[in-house]
Amino acid sequence: MKSADAVSGEILNLAVAASLALISFLITATYPAKVLSKFLGVDVPFLGIAVLGGFIFIFWISIAYRILGKNFGIITALLIASFSLLVTPWFGITDPPWFGVYGLISFFLMGLLTERINGGFGNFACLIVNWLALGYHYNVYPPLHLAISFAVVSFISGFVGDKLAYIVSNKIRSINVIG
Repeated sequence: MKSADAVSGEILNLAVAASLALISFLITATYPAKVLSKFLGVDVPFLGIAVLGGFIFIFWISIAYRILGKNFGIITALLIASFSLLVTPWFGITDPPWFGVYGLISFFLMGLLTERINGGFGNFACLIVNWLALGYHYNVYPPLHLAISFAVVSFISGFVGDKLAYIVSNKIRSINVIG
């Protein structure tokens, strides 16, 4: 049986994970994805994940994992997807009505791979799952040359976001803010 201190510590960790997920969700909800597409001059599905996923998602997932411990990156990733699904269908797709399951799967993989390998693989996997789901249901795929380019960009974005989280979490620990 867990002590009251252990339980209250877990509740605090879940609250911090939820807060990090909420920050990530709010960034996602407020950045203008269409502006990014217009700026880059490309129309690629899930472009925001590919280009900015490392900073919008991986950074917060990695911070949670590095500060709160094992599995909190996965929890944070699932909370990000859950907050998104509470507000709107997954990227506005309503047919099939369960399309949001792909969002949960992709973010689960994002959290898992970020914790186990690094954020580059996490962001890449998330992007690929969403592309495959969109392709399977709607036969919408990015052109091959753009798919390859943005798959590489997604890996780099995730890798950089993960490394930035590593640096920030070490700074936080060095000033004894947390743990």
